[in-house]
Amino acid sequence: MPATDRIDGRTATVKDIWSGEARTIAEIDTLVLSHMRIPMEDGLASARARFPDLLLVGDVVAPRKMSELMFESEKVGRSI
Repeated sequence: MPATDRIDGRTATVKDIWSGEARTIAEIDTLVLSHMRIPMEDGLASARARFPDLLLVGDVVAPRKMSELMFESEKVGRSI
């Protein structure tokens, strides 16, 4: 299972958490980081006060897998 070790411009170095083996991925356009499966609710109350029609997706609602986030985001996007 890879973990991000370093990000430098458009290059990322990932390291296997079990073997310690590292590899470099060059010319990346987007990097999606997945950390701890805990809802991120910091600032949610103030955001809701400023944006009453705020739509939530992903880990701010509840911990999710990437495929679930993508499905949920598509559903919310189509509802707008």
